[in-house]
Amino acid sequence: MAAETEVTQDRNTVSGDVSPLESIAPPRRRSVLFVLPTLHGGGAERVVLTILRHLDRHLFEVSLAVVDARKPVFAADLPQGIEVIDLGCTRVRYSGAALIRLIWERRPDIVFCALGHLNLQLALIKPLLPRSTKLIARETIVMSSYLIGNRFSRAWKFAYRFLLPRCDAIICQSQDMKDGLVSAIGLSSKNMMVVQNPVDIKRVRELSNEPLEPDFRHDSSVDTSTIRLVAAGRLVWQKGFDLLIEAIALLGNSCFHATIVGQGQLRGELEKLAMQLGVGPQIHFLGFRSNPYPLFKSADAFVLSSRFEGMPNVVLEALACGTGVIATPAPGGIHELLQGRPCCAIAKSVSARSLAEALERYDFRNRANHLEFELDDYTVETVCSRYANIFSTIGAEPP
Repeated sequence: MAAETEVTQDRNTVSGDVSPLESIAPPRRRSVLFVLPTLHGGGAERVVLTILRHLDRHLFEVSLAVVDARKPVFAADLPQGIEVIDLGCTRVRYSGAALIRLIWERRPDIVFCALGHLNLQLALIKPLLPRSTKLIARETIVMSSYLIGNRFSRAWKFAYRFLLPRCDAIICQSQDMKDGLVSAIGLSSKNMMVVQNPVDIKRVRELSNEPLEPDFRHDSSVDTSTIRLVAAGRLVWQKGFDLLIEAIALLGNSCFHATIVGQGQLRGELEKLAMQLGVGPQIHFLGFRSNPYPLFKSADAFVLSSRFEGMPNVVLEALACGTGVIATPAPGGIHELLQGRPCCAIAKSVSARSLAEALERYDFRNRANHLEFELDDYTVETVCSRYANIFSTIGAEPP
């Protein structure tokens, strides 16, 4: 009888006393290695840091590799607890060996890259990486526009057509960008997906309430008739700041003042152009600012003068600050962002004259009240949820 009791107890221990929930191991966190060329000021860097801040750490183990971590202007924006790995390379082209070594050491489930030339570098070395590691490339520009007039257009086309299909997924920020890769490069769209950029509306609005720098407190130092425009981005040809300067000169109205936030190789040329066109006193080059949002909020309008874009974060951030936007119809996400929005205007063409006409037609009286723009499709919750779904499913074993 005693022996029978012992057998019964053993059976209960195996089959009845252990809860089914206790017998199921918790899901393994998927590891995601983010890769950036630098932590200098730029839209791609802001997007990656936003995604890093909002990914669920219970589901994902995340780290960030930086090709060249010197002069990290975004150091203060790095989320706490994120491991940052400096690859110690001066250029992306020299980073191949360091990336291969790091990825073999870490064996991440996913490598996520957010800039075109670095996407190509990772695609180039993909055959040398662990087969279990999946590569996700996020593109940043409309290639069909970028290649126009580019003396290396054939080389870029060849590199994109040959290398980018090695990626397991390609993230496009707008439908224009996806269509450009298909039409200009000839890529298949089967592994492409459109995911808009996220804007951390709460954080942007909190930062926009910080005090303005003394030189930009317009209430007492500038005539109330002044129309205060703000623009932001790298000082490169793509961003079209020369078009903005020419547009203000064409207006022939000293009430228009523009502050340009950003740094880049064309600053000297742009300053010279403003002086040559007689609008030097109306154009102020502020340089890079980690928090440009108080300036966005105080402006009468934000101006995007780009020749082509992907999905311009600065426009989303300006809208989050309650500031209307005047933009060129740059190929990219401009029409998706601004078409039909109140207090926003799109010029007829990408030209100084059309931009001047849009500025002249714009009703700046709307700026009297703080504006509230609907941005539900671009919230961090919406967009980061899409990224979390992609990271969870790419290369995952079926249940």
